[in-house]
Amino acid sequence: MVPMSAMQMNSLRRAGKAGRLLLALACFAIFSVALIDTVGAGEEKAEVPGDLPGIETIDGRSILFFIENDEAFLVDSRKAADFNVATIPTSVNCPITSGRALDDEAEVEGAVADLFACQTVFDAPREGNVVVFCNGIHCWRSVKAAMALERMGFTKIFWYRLGMNDWKSKGYPME
Repeated sequence: MVPMSAMQMNSLRRAGKAGRLLLALACFAIFSVALIDTVGAGEEKAEVPGDLPGIETIDGRSILFFIENDEAFLVDSRKAADFNVATIPTSVNCPITSGRALDDEAEVEGAVADLFACQTVFDAPREGNVVVFCNGIHCWRSVKAAMALERMGFTKIFWYRLGMNDWKSKGYPME
């Protein structure tokens, strides 16, 4: 809390009860807004599954190998704002609209539509290696992207479950 100056204190004394009541109401309003902003902030999102049927889970070292040998197409399924801050080198951004936990088929169908809208994914060879990632174990965008790619006919899908949080923590290169 910011301390009041002598001038502010004198003004408050002169204002009397009405002024103190207004000040109390203002403080209450500020506290209420701060409390509302923090409600839910500590809640954790559901963790993504440990693996996805038919899709290989990989680590950062495997991605480095793919990049060094030009052996995979990397899809960053995070929001454009996150992608613009930093991403894994050679990745293309194909954001999956919904970051909610996977709760029905409509979520995967939405991801298919998102990927079809991303021309670079649409044009990619279906038999080539494709790596998908997002922010990490509480980010569902890459889960949906992997499942959507499978529905689109891609056959070699790799999922970086630990995502950008792991990539950054390891100090791997970013662009």
